[in-house]
Amino acid sequence: MFYLGFFCGSQSYSYAAQSAKKSKAVYAVVLTSMGSFDIKLFHTHAPKTVTHFISLAKGLKEIVDVETRKKVTRRYYDGLTIHRVVPGFLIQGGDPLGNGTGGPGVSVDQEIHPDLEFDEVGIVAMASPKGEKVGGQFFITLSPQTDLNRNFSIFGQVTRGMDVVKSISETKRDLRDKPLTPVIIKSIQIQYR
Repeated sequence: MFYLGFFCGSQSYSYAAQSAKKSKAVYAVVLTSMGSFDIKLFHTHAPKTVTHFISLAKGLKEIVDVETRKKVTRRYYDGLTIHRVVPGFLIQGGDPLGNGTGGPGVSVDQEIHPDLEFDEVGIVAMASPKGEKVGGQFFITLSPQTDLNRNFSIFGQVTRGMDVVKSISETKRDLRDKPLTPVIIKSIQIQYR
């Protein structure tokens, strides 16, 4: 059974769990400055990772503001960028610093499921050094990447808008694979279908 109830301060967000129980699938609709795409979230195979991602997307978890270093509660991904693009390999986003070193100031343990592999296009996983906790950065593969298997927490797959993901990967970039023109994550909306 999928449970997406967690606590933020004294408030329980079990309503999300009730919505998930009534639905067949959970999706993240990612709206960017270059278009939108849908990610089907693997809530049965990666429940901790999916819960963490959803709580960040909805603003249900305290995060640390990178400028003030104070705890705040807000939608984490809104306004961040896709900070790394490598055609044919991946796109990566979710870093408030925009350079691959930042995060929300909260994390969960990696969650590696033996049935989930980087064997298709559009696999979505949390970015982190091997074996370390995951924060808020995520990446989407543009081709099968089996060498990444068992090293990252896979928690979803793009089901609509892979053409948008590919277009993002092909934007002009600098020597560190950062887009020369920022690709903004405008919002991530969670849907139970």
